[in-house]
Amino acid sequence: MKPVHTAVGEMQRTAIDALRGLGFPFALAERVTHTLTWAEVVHGCGLQTIRRHEARIREAIPRAFGYSERSVGSRTISVLDAGGKITFESAPRAFDLADAGAKLHGIGLVVIRRTFGAALLGEFVMRSTERGLAVLVLCQPANPPAGAEDDPYTAILSLPDGGMKAATIAAADSSANVSDFAPLLAEIAEDAPSILGELSQGKPESAISNILIVSFKPQGNALSDSYTTAFDRCAAPSKGWQTDNGLLDRWRRAIDNGFEVDAADWKFMYSLVAQTRIVTSERSQSQAG
Repeated sequence: MKPVHTAVGEMQRTAIDALRGLGFPFALAERVTHTLTWAEVVHGCGLQTIRRHEARIREAIPRAFGYSERSVGSRTISVLDAGGKITFESAPRAFDLADAGAKLHGIGLVVIRRTFGAALLGEFVMRSTERGLAVLVLCQPANPPAGAEDDPYTAILSLPDGGMKAATIAAADSSANVSDFAPLLAEIAEDAPSILGELSQGKPESAISNILIVSFKPQGNALSDSYTTAFDRCAAPSKGWQTDNGLLDRWRRAIDNGFEVDAADWKFMYSLVAQTRIVTSERSQSQAG
């Protein structure tokens, strides 16, 4: 089927009802409609993600979050146990915690355990940089290669000056993993090896990931450049990493020119909308005031 060309605003208006049809409460659906649109525009996989995992998303919605704190050296790490929830549910809480820590202490550290949907994180990262913070995100599948199908090893770096980079690796036979970013993390926080060690905690499960979010206040342009350079060194192609520098460019082009959505995914979105709203009929249109 021919792809559907649509506008960013149209996707956002429609997606909020689709997310409510999926089972999310209105407030959360309103918040993450932007997240879903971002993932669809930038990665082309937002709707595909919820279509493929509709059943497990619905099943996890009633579950409660677990919360704890762990001391690593002089730092405190907030730990959210998502219980298998998609990042639509886990990431808003986690990024707010990390950003609050960064505002208060210069750095905020949060680990989300047992979640999935790494490709949905870009919009949350963008929001944090709009607050004047820098963000490093590291996603590690808890049981690769099974988890790598949906959540490959992922690293995202975003700085308040507008730069955003992402690197992924999904190859099951690769020796690369997020520990490759230890040198970059060491430039941001003390006890980097211990912080990275938190990603390997918890029960390994198929298609489930642990995610580290580091929000921090960068100190000047010179250091911002050093973060970018360190990210590029860590995401070496020789190790199998694939770096994407065009995330924000794709988003800006879509705002100006619209974007294309897979027809099957578009149809699926409207099937969710139909669970929230009755499809407009000719009679209702004729009676509209």
